[in-house]
Amino acid sequence: MWLAMILVCANPAAVSCIVYANTQKVFYEESACNEEVSEVQKSLASRNLYAVPYCFKVTTGTST
Repeated sequence: MWLAMILVCANPAAVSCIVYANTQKVFYEESACNEEVSEVQKSLASRNLYAVPYCFKVTTGTST
């Protein structure tokens, strides 16, 4: 499973950045996750915001 995340910054200064995660939807394919974050990145860029998309792999179960 994949979790869509995006780093959004108002300007190049790191202090202006916030990380958002789409906790409402988990993706079963990495490609679908990448498509989603790419669309969000384009939308944010059109509003003059800096955005870095990322898909985080989520593993389930326990490790021994």
